[in-house]
Amino acid sequence: MKKLNIKFLSLLTLTAGLLASCADEVVVKDEADKNIFPTSTVSVSDMKLVENGNKSIVVSAVVANSDTLNVMEYGFVYSTNEDMSDPAAVKVAVKEDGVMSAKISIAPSTTYYIAAYAYVRGAAVQSDAIAVTTNDPDPITVASLNGSTYYATGVADAWGDSWNIETTLVAGEGDSIFVCNLDPYFATNGFVAANGYNVLGGVLAVSEDGSSATITCSPGQAVGYQDVVFYGYDMETGNILDIVIEIYNYGQSAALKNWTGTYSGGWWSMISPCALTLK
Repeated sequence: MKKLNIKFLSLLTLTAGLLASCADEVVVKDEADKNIFPTSTVSVSDMKLVENGNKSIVVSAVVANSDTLNVMEYGFVYSTNEDMSDPAAVKVAVKEDGVMSAKISIAPSTTYYIAAYAYVRGAAVQSDAIAVTTNDPDPITVASLNGSTYYATGVADAWGDSWNIETTLVAGEGDSIFVCNLDPYFATNGFVAANGYNVLGGVLAVSEDGSSATITCSPGQAVGYQDVVFYGYDMETGNILDIVIEIYNYGQSAALKNWTGTYSGGWWSMISPCALTLK
């Protein structure tokens, strides 16, 4: 599940003055709130780790005495800081049995502090936090990258236009891997891998410790679309290059190297090198 920095957290700041570490009742903000919204008895507790991993974890908590009228939001906050400073948050829905759970995207080999919360008009309650150390990462392999999607927003092309890039890796046989939907122009116009277009064949080369890798795609036709050719391009020398995607941190991040060029009947589009984020 995607990390969200929800606005109310910045307002509440999650300081000790607002969220008691194991508060059972909402502390309303002032007398005016008391008159409008009587003190609620919403509580969140029994914070548990359901499933550990190296890319995501599943956590759960119990909501008691749920005040459905005044409760505006449920969720989990998590941070790598024990004092829960600078937290991220994910909103969830509460099941009928009072249990809420969430799958949270995380980094491997990292300790997170996680708590459940309920946000009630003007105030909030939070469970005790638990500490979770995520599993060690798996070495990069074709199989581990299969289905991974990386993206970048607002990437400039050679003409100053801005594009959003989203490319998905699909495992082939041996060390072969397919890079799908790399060219944003064709992806935007429906020429996508699902329809048999916009697919590059690549070769995966992994570092000795398995933490990083490169995917090299030789210049050539993007499968399925007329005479379109994909290639890297050196703006200074004009040389044609391989397209290279570098994978870092056990697949958690990536970068598109060189310039990506496409050509069809005299039409050009070249995308700047850019960092890619795992979706």
